[in-house]
Amino acid sequence: MTRPRLLVVDEEPKRVDRAGLARVILAIATESGWLTADEWRRVAALVLAAGGDWPAVADLAAGCSAVPAAEERLVEQLTAEIGDRPRLDFHSVVAGVAARAYTLGAIADHDFIAVLSSHGSDAYGTKNDSEGGAMMWEVWAQHSLDGSCAEFGGSGTSGYDEEDLRVRGDRLIPPDSITGPLGAVLADVLHG
Repeated sequence: MTRPRLLVVDEEPKRVDRAGLARVILAIATESGWLTADEWRRVAALVLAAGGDWPAVADLAAGCSAVPAAEERLVEQLTAEIGDRPRLDFHSVVAGVAARAYTLGAIADHDFIAVLSSHGSDAYGTKNDSEGGAMMWEVWAQHSLDGSCAEFGGSGTSGYDEEDLRVRGDRLIPPDSITGPLGAVLADVLHG
């Protein structure tokens, strides 16, 4: 399986919009069991560097072995943080994070498309309820029709507009909610 490659390696640690970051991480933490302890450690270290200093994030960054319990605490902490702001759905966050990472130059265009395609069949049931799910289904369905899926080294025409997908995806998560390095790591660990 082809995994996104980190293109931005030396970005200065920068703080992001904390509420936006909370909404992004909440959508991921709500999908309990999606990330392993090692993946959470990588993600949590960058979340802390970006200003997301929630206690459960610190536990995950330190390599806590009780990941499900830490995820539950994190969901509680992030839910309190975002208050009445709308929640983001998981598929929209995956698409949005991949698009933002691509926009920030942290991953390449083919890695952005690979992340979308990797969730396509799973997103079928959400394609009518989730913009991210619709984007994933659009890419996956086209790849399965023409055999051009980047995951399998196929070739052919894409049948979709990558720039349109990038713009649509970038709008799915709040502005300034992630950094380039965090986007690249999230694109890697959220790659289906």
